[in-house]
Amino acid sequence: MRTASRARRHCTGWCPKLRSLPGSPGPALGNRATTPFARVIAAFVEAGADVNATDRGGSTPLHYAAGRISNWTALVARVLLEAGAEVNARDNRGGTPLQRAAGALSPDNDSLVSLLVGAGADIHATDEGGRTALHHALRIDNPAIAARLIELGADVGARDDSGHVANPVDCARFNTATFFHLAPIETVAGCLEGGADVNARTVYTVVWRNQMPGSTPLHFASVWARDPAIVSLLVRDGADVNALDDSGGSPLHAAAQNTDDPAMIAALAESGTELDVWVPGIHSPHGWTPLHFAVQRNPNPAVAAALIEAGADIHARQNDGPTPLHDAETPEAVALLLAAGADIEARATYLGWRQPNGRDMTPLHVAARKGNAPVFMALLEAGADPAAIDIEGKTPLDHAREQKTLQELEVVKRSGG
Repeated sequence: MRTASRARRHCTGWCPKLRSLPGSPGPALGNRATTPFARVIAAFVEAGADVNATDRGGSTPLHYAAGRISNWTALVARVLLEAGAEVNARDNRGGTPLQRAAGALSPDNDSLVSLLVGAGADIHATDEGGRTALHHALRIDNPAIAARLIELGADVGARDDSGHVANPVDCARFNTATFFHLAPIETVAGCLEGGADVNARTVYTVVWRNQMPGSTPLHFASVWARDPAIVSLLVRDGADVNALDDSGGSPLHAAAQNTDDPAMIAALAESGTELDVWVPGIHSPHGWTPLHFAVQRNPNPAVAAALIEAGADIHARQNDGPTPLHDAETPEAVALLLAAGADIEARATYLGWRQPNGRDMTPLHVAARKGNAPVFMALLEAGADPAAIDIEGKTPLDHAREQKTLQELEVVKRSGG
């Protein structure tokens, strides 16, 4: 069968035998709906697979796709919908694909939610517990999904069978990311006046983004609040500006890696936060300061700039661990740190790398080992020594020649071998 052959060709090495095609009851297609291969799904459908087949739990392929944690789910869902998938299909517990999407642990599912609603998904549908899609988004504390559902018309007054109201800014949800993402400062003040615990701690069984166990309202506000004045309000009301979550991170750590608003950094600094507090990092037992997090994980260089302006130590390191410049992931971060006086030839040990490798590394060595071409070139152009020797006796150019992402750079080609 030609279409079956196409499906096999697109999924060589991992697809199940296409024994159920054509006229499939659905298992193979349901499994493929959890992969990023939209072309494979299209081939299955063309070969006769039932796009609305259900598994033992009543889930259709669209349920499977909607519940995945990935950046390709919207593409897969679109293929299924175009093939005739029932957008309001119910599983055995009354759940819809939209509810699956809203309850998936993915911070970027808002485009999928929009796609499903645009295709006719009932935003007010309830499962066997009376929960709407908005209830599911609030259950996992997904601010982006909750905001999108409300924008699309979700009922914030909907009440499930347990009496829980789908209102993200209800004071009962005070210590959540969604509350602080959507609540204006007047609502926050009202909750505090009503007795909300400004130093409450969260307990999570699952973790994504900055929702770490032990987070306080200030951790959430530092990342999610739209008004930096909310941070100041919480501190004035007694919030511990240096509270540590269960990973050892402070509100400033959370903001440094996740906020896109440098004003949050300024608000925390003005509230007396410790700028150079350490948290265990990926180079454990070496740690990271908020500045390490900002230059390594935050795509907005203005956040790192705000930390530097507030007085963060650009030379911060534990023992012989990496400085912020070693961990900088973008040319913009490199430029900021060098302009502030960072040592371009500082040496560091990376304990997470196979030993004795990873010792006596300059920032240029690290960029080469990581295969980070933009940072490698930024450091070279800023005067980093390409002949510096690490503990293996290798120069940054030696490491660069071992990385496919750097081998085509003219400076690496000229270095010989």
